[in-house]
Amino acid sequence: MSAERQSVNLKAARADDWFEKVAASAPNFDQLCEAIGKKYVAFALVAGVRITALSIDPRQSDNTQVTFGIGETTDEHVMALPEFRRCLTQALMQLEEPGDLPTDLDNVEGVQRYLGVRYLLLAPIFGITVHELHVGGDEPPSVLIGLGSLADEVSVDEFREVIREAVRREEQTAKPQKPFAIDLGKIPEAEAALHRGDHERAIELLDPWAGPLSMLLRTPQGQSLGAEAKASLARALGLLGAAYTRKEEYPSAEEVLRLGVQWVQDGSVAGQLFAQLGEIALRQGQHGQAIGLFRRALSLGGPRDEVLPSLAACFLDRGRAVAALVCLDEAAELGVPEAQLEPARKRAVAKVGAQYAKLQRFLNETRALV
Repeated sequence: MSAERQSVNLKAARADDWFEKVAASAPNFDQLCEAIGKKYVAFALVAGVRITALSIDPRQSDNTQVTFGIGETTDEHVMALPEFRRCLTQALMQLEEPGDLPTDLDNVEGVQRYLGVRYLLLAPIFGITVHELHVGGDEPPSVLIGLGSLADEVSVDEFREVIREAVRREEQTAKPQKPFAIDLGKIPEAEAALHRGDHERAIELLDPWAGPLSMLLRTPQGQSLGAEAKASLARALGLLGAAYTRKEEYPSAEEVLRLGVQWVQDGSVAGQLFAQLGEIALRQGQHGQAIGLFRRALSLGGPRDEVLPSLAACFLDRGRAVAALVCLDEAAELGVPEAQLEPARKRAVAKVGAQYAKLQRFLNETRALV
């Protein structure tokens, strides 16, 4: 491919009217959309979920039961409508490995795989049009996307994130608005549930707080709350984030943790939240991002004995063995068991070699002189 920047028209690759075509060919499609929600029917189709039956409660839509299958399997599952919607959005918000840029840019299927078939199907559901793919010119590939009369050129990763964020917002919009009262007594109950491994109970107790707390944050009443009250709310969001993390529902975990950071932007509680965000990044192999989050956690007074071993792991995966050893040594001084640190220490020492022993002798001699 030449170094000159090329523009590829994506008209053939996009799927602007796929949902309308399905609607025109499927019986009772309007009734299905009315019961579940048009966008959630589209989400189900994109996720490969077959809705086979509905048991509708006309008095309370949340009591509607959805029977469905996944893919080509004959097994059927039943969920209440709110849980079904949540599972669909969680599935679509999961990161998807990017495809390879095709050598033949006229290959429509190759371009679709590169951009992500899922994202091309979801884009028109949110009124987003993909116009052009730009490649070459010693710059990363980018996509020209439009929303109404607006247009923007973004990276392929950013295009995918735009779609995931639209799905995430849809879930928040679909959540029923119920009367809300802050009962701080639920915090220790949720903490106890998390401690015994009952993640669902912790989510049940605290998840209803997330939407109202997001709105309260932007009101004068929310801003006027005292520091202690704000810290308690942020701590509750930290517990909710931990429950979602242990269930490996990382997008939901990140969302509530970042909301918690907005409630307390400094102090040890904020440090704990940044440490949790760093752990999520580490679990997903995003070591560079995790390093920044862990450093922020330490600067805010986060738990050093918890953060340092994880930070060391990130440094190791980025080839920074000396920095990893410094973290491991401090963690050992803070009382972290050596057995927990030993695997990472062996990896780091193997990379540094004899220089580590010299560094240790120098540090020991320096301490002796102080």
